[in-house]
Amino acid sequence: MKKIKCFDSILFWVLILFVCNGCAGGSMRNDSDTYYRTDQQLEISTQLRFEDLPVPSGFILNRKSSFIFENNNTRMGTLNYSGKADIGILIEFYKKNMVVNGWKLINSVEFGRVILNFENNKESCLLTIDKGMLVIIDIAPISRSGVVLEEEDNK
Repeated sequence: MKKIKCFDSILFWVLILFVCNGCAGGSMRNDSDTYYRTDQQLEISTQLRFEDLPVPSGFILNRKSSFIFENNNTRMGTLNYSGKADIGILIEFYKKNMVVNGWKLINSVEFGRVILNFENNKESCLLTIDKGMLVIIDIAPISRSGVVLEEEDNK
């Protein structure tokens, strides 16, 4: 009788492990305790603060923690959006839609939060994605002016 109870207990735990392992599979990959989905896409919100800076549908601008300056020649600011989406889908959303809007991906850093650095001909845009719940967009003009050192003519 004891052997049957032991066998039932082992069978129970094997089934539990099988079911739990099956839940983590599919189209997700575990990367530093963050799940990345590959089977969904986000739509661009119709409520954009800047036309060339896409925001996923369902993400809301937090005006109290955002700053925007804009005139005829320049724009700058920090836009804080909150919403909920898988962090992997957000990364792909921005990598795809920023390029479509004339931005070039300069570099990216992924360590807990994700930082994507973009530029166009006159501006720099730093996107910070934190756990798929918060998107911070920092935009500022690029200064192309600098000191040009000319060689002295020693003749």
